[in-house]
Amino acid sequence: MCCRGRGVDHPNSDEPVTLAVGDDQRHWWRERSLWVLLALVVCIHFSRLSGPPLHGEETRRATVAMEMIRTGDWIVPSLQEEIYFMSNRPPLQQWLIGAIGLARGDVDAVAVRLPSALAVLLTVLLVYGYCRSFMPVAGAFTAAAAVGSMCQVLEMGKLGESDALFTLFVSSSMLLWHLGFMRRWPAWRTWSVAYVCVALATLTKGPQAPAYFAASVGIYLLITRRWRYGISLAHGFGILVFLGIWGSWQLAFFLETDWQAMRHLYFGDVVLYGLDRRLPAVLEHLARYPLEILICTLPWSLLLAGYFRSGFRTALGGARQPAIFACGAILACLPSVWWVVGAQSRFFMSLYPCFAVLAGIIALRAVEATAGSSMARTWRDFVGGISILMVIVGITFLAATLGVGSDSQFAKLAQPLPFGILFAVASTALAITCWRVRQPNTARQHMIGAGCVVAFFGLIFSGAIANIDVRDSPDKTAQISHIKTILPPGTTLYSLGNVEHSFAYFYRDAIERCPWPAVGDAPPDNVQYFCFAINQAPMKPFDFGWEPIAHMASKTDADASFPTLVVVARRAAVESAGRDPHEVVRLYLDRGAEGLGKAKKPGS
Repeated sequence: MCCRGRGVDHPNSDEPVTLAVGDDQRHWWRERSLWVLLALVVCIHFSRLSGPPLHGEETRRATVAMEMIRTGDWIVPSLQEEIYFMSNRPPLQQWLIGAIGLARGDVDAVAVRLPSALAVLLTVLLVYGYCRSFMPVAGAFTAAAAVGSMCQVLEMGKLGESDALFTLFVSSSMLLWHLGFMRRWPAWRTWSVAYVCVALATLTKGPQAPAYFAASVGIYLLITRRWRYGISLAHGFGILVFLGIWGSWQLAFFLETDWQAMRHLYFGDVVLYGLDRRLPAVLEHLARYPLEILICTLPWSLLLAGYFRSGFRTALGGARQPAIFACGAILACLPSVWWVVGAQSRFFMSLYPCFAVLAGIIALRAVEATAGSSMARTWRDFVGGISILMVIVGITFLAATLGVGSDSQFAKLAQPLPFGILFAVASTALAITCWRVRQPNTARQHMIGAGCVVAFFGLIFSGAIANIDVRDSPDKTAQISHIKTILPPGTTLYSLGNVEHSFAYFYRDAIERCPWPAVGDAPPDNVQYFCFAINQAPMKPFDFGWEPIAHMASKTDADASFPTLVVVARRAAVESAGRDPHEVVRLYLDRGAEGLGKAKKPGS
């Protein structure tokens, strides 16, 4: 059982580190339960990589990777050879996207999203292996299942964003360090392995990684009175490993750029948050942010209430040290986002594996508890409640698919008829299975219940929600194809200022960057066809003749007074000089060019 253990005296420790005994943990990677879970995660996170179309920051990451391939510069991330663009970051994610794109022959949706899916898979493997050091199979299975099926992980794990990759490396630095500490690895190995992961995380997203690692490890060593372990030559060796990996790229980047570029790379986005310091905004964020985290880690965050039951913390047994480490890491890192107005929930996603470890401990303790006890009811109520939810959600999607009701918002849940029926049947089958094993008598029944929860939420996100996204996403590939038919063959397209990254990605051909014309100026004579982004924000008039010939919808915002578009235009001897660009574009749209298919070719 998880609560049984043996004491292991650790250097610089005032109390023993407790390790689990009672089952063979040496070959945990061969366990059938792990491979079943990994297969389930693959089905969920790898099944819809090619659709829906890329959107949001995905096209920015993809465009940077494409530019690396095109220019051969893999050191300095850039857009149109410009490094001062929004959300510029260290290049590890772009390296992976570019490498996969080269292997596939195209930086397509699979190349952009595959690193995130692989990161989720490896994070599940990490949590399982870590938990097997102090828990039997059922507990490790639950913790690993939790980290792979939290709501926000299911969302971000199929997107070409940096969050899943960053989560893998940050959580690896923390959990592998603590595993080595508990297992009495040589100190130099423990610190070195951890700092390799810290370096990779820093190359993914920046200095948040070393800050989180230092905070989580530091608070743990202080709480457990083992602070001397952090003051050693071995720790210094680990720091040198970090500097060797991260510094190799950082030095090359600095030699190609300057201090200002480094500052923009690491802090260009950070300064955008925390600007609103009004007391109501601060209080609202302080109240809302923890709730957002609990929602994003659903359904498994529901289990965390068990830690507030009387006597539970004293009965942790062999899981006491991991629970202290996970709680300490969460509490030490939380202020970095909780106290910053505007911080998003995904900024804390790198700590979700710690939530999963805590959920796994709770689940196992509930199963081990005496039948009828309050702890035993925790798992029973959790699985039983999810089984009821399965039936409700299945009926809801089926009703929307069959057109029951007239509410327009409800109708948006409609699915293709075959999938809607399949979803309802699968949800019902999973609900029946969950209900039957809600009071497990064996570890196998416990894992069946956890696996059904994973399958259900995976079916929602990778099935139903993905179908809605595919249906509602504009076909930007078709829009760009039409734009290219309007432009004369061999035309070089220029952008006024930085090109909108989604337009650049789908356009594929190189777009030359032209400085935004100052008042009274015009672009060079060779700039005959150009594009620019326009939204409801005010714009200064152009002091030269031009006319829109095509556009691509960039974003959909029902509350905006003017759509967000990328307008393709040409120089023309028309009376547009000095006129508000919004007026010119609106007249163009009113002529019937909303669908692009009605846009006229130049000269026609």
